Amino acid sequence: HAPISEDEFRLMQYLGYFNEDGVDNEIDMFEYVECQLLRLNLVSAQTLFEIKKRFIELDLDGGGTIDKSEILATSDAVYGKKVAKTEHSRIEHAVEYLKKLHTEMHEKKLLSRTRSVGEKRQSIDMLAEEERQRQAQLELNRSWKRIYKRSWFISACVFVAWLLSGIIFYSTWQGWDFWVSAYFTMQTGLSVGYGTPSEDDICYAPDELLSSGAWRYVKGEGMTYPSPAENGRGGCMAGDISKLFSVVLIVVGSSIIASTIGILAKNLMNPPGGWYKQLIQEEENNHFRKIAEETEGWIDD
Repeated sequence: HAPISEDEFRLMQYLGYFNEDGVDNEIDMFEYVECQLLRLNLVSAQTLFEIKKRFIELDLDGGGTIDKSEILATSDAVYGKKVAKTEHSRIEHAVEYLKKLHTEMHEKKLLSRTRSVGEKRQSIDMLAEEERQRQAQLELNRSWKRIYKRSWFISACVFVAWLLSGIIFYSTWQGWDFWVSAYFTMQTGLSVGYGTPSEDDICYAPDELLSSGAWRYVKGEGMTYPSPAENGRGGCMAGDISKLFSVVLIVVGSSIIASTIGILAKNLMNPPGGWYKQLIQEEENNHFRKIAEETEGWIDD
C-alpha cells in the first residue's frame, strides 16, 4: 500500500492524535472518514468509497483502528527512506506542520470576520466579475468564432486532407479524372463501394496517357511482369507503387474513422449544453467550502 502522506498527517492533528491530553492514540474509521471529508469538502459516494479503502490500507493489523505504530510505519513518504527517523522527530514534524496549517486557517477566518461590509462587497464583486469573464470565455469557445478548436472540426480537416492526398496521387499517377480519383480514394481507404477501376490498368495504358513519373515504371526495362498466360501474375511496378500507396491510405483512413467514432461517442455521452452540470457541481463545491470556513467546531478548538 502507499505510505502515509502529509495530508494524512494533518488529519491526525485534527483528531487530536498528537495531543498529549489523554487521547487514545487510535483513529477509527468514522473519525478518519469524517476528517477526510472535512479536508476535501467532497461528499460523493465514490469519494467516500476511496477514503474507506484508504483507511483499510493503513489499518495494517486489521483491528478497525489506525494506531501509532501503523502511522509511524507508513510515514516514509513524508521523510524519505534514507533519512534517520525516530518516533519523536516524526511526531514533532507533524505537530509543527499542522500548527502552521491551523494558524493559516485561523488567520484567514479572522481576516474574513474583521473585514468591513464594503471590503466584503468588493471581494464578492471581484469574484462575480471573474465568474462573468469565465462564462464569457466559455460562451466564446462554444461559438462559431472558435470552431477551429472543436475536435470534430479538426477531424473533418484531417479527413479532407486525407481525401485530397488520395485525389492528387491517383490523378497524377494513374491519370484518372477528379471524380474517379475521389471515388477510388474513399472506396479503397474506407473499404466501401466496388473495387474498380483496377490499379493495374496503368500497365496497359497507351504512352500518351502515362504521366512522366509513372512512365519509367511501366515502360522501363524489367518493370512489366509476365502475364498469367505466361505463368506470371501480370501488372507492373507502377501498379505495385499505386497499391503500396493504397495500403498507407487504408491505414490512415481507418485511424481517422476510429477517431471520428470516438469523438461522436463522446458528444453523445456529453451533449452540447451539458457544461451546465459542471457549473452546478462547482457551485456546490464552493458552497461546501464556504460552510466549512464559516462553521465553528472542534477543528477550531
